[in-house]
Amino acid sequence: MFRHLTKLSPAFYEKTHSGEIMSRLNADTTQIKAAVSTSVSQVLRNGVMFVGAVAMMMFTSLNLACL
Repeated sequence: MFRHLTKLSPAFYEKTHSGEIMSRLNADTTQIKAAVSTSVSQVLRNGVMFVGAVAMMMFTSLNLACL
C-alpha cells in the first residue's frame, strides 16, 4: 500500500486531505488484520474438529471408518 501511495501524483495529494488518507489507511489495515486473524482461528478450529471427528469414527467403528 505504501508503494502505491508514493506513486500517486501530486495532484491527488492537493485535492485529498492527508488526514483522510491516513484515516482510510488505518481503517483498511485494521479490517485486513481482523479478517486474517478470524480466518486463521477458524481454520485451526476446523482442523482440530476434523482430526477429532476422524478419531471418534475410528474409535466407534473401524470397519465403517475405513470404507
